[in-house]
This record gives sequence, structure tokens and C-alpha cells, in this order.
Amino acid sequence: MTYTLVRRSRAHLLDLDTFAARARLHPDLVRRLVALGLLEAERDRGDVYWLNPGELATVARIQRLRAGFSLTTPPSDWSWTCSIASMPWRQPCDGNRPGR
Repeated sequence: MTYTLVRRSRAHLLDLDTFAARARLHPDLVRRLVALGLLEAERDRGDVYWLNPGELATVARIQRLRAGFSLTTPPSDWSWTCSIASMPWRQPCDGNRPGR
């Protein structure tokens, strides 16, 4: 029995640098989003990421959520900081939050 070996075409996919340029993001940030599982990407034998152009909509959604929730600017009256690993649904934070 013989099988035809066909290399999958990536004509419809964007390499990481092209995707990052179209999304107006740094390529390292795109790599982080892929590592976090927020973006789906394929890797070839040379460890090059290939992303579907439809993932640009996912990036836009992430950017809107980040802007809407103001994740980088905590209220000025908070006297403590809290990492994601110590958010309330995981474990209590050290320190007290004013107003509680």
C-alpha cells in the first residue's frame, strides 16, 4: 500500500511577524498570548508560529477588554498590590483593601 505525502499548505496563515505587524503588537507579546492559550497558532519544524488571520479579531477583543477593565491602572487609594496568582478566587491577598 502506498500513501501520498502532502505537505500542508500555510498559504492562508500568517507568520508571527506579519501577524504582529497587522495587529500592531510586539512579536514577543503575540508569543505570550499564544503561550497563555489566548491565541491559537501552529508551529512548524523550525519553531515558527503560524496564525490564522481570524485571530486578529481575538486580539482586538483582548485589547478592548484590557482597555475597558483598566487592568494596568489600579485605583489610587489601594495601598497594596496583588498578583494574578493571588486574586480572590484563588487565595486571599496579603494586606487590606481600603473601604472594606
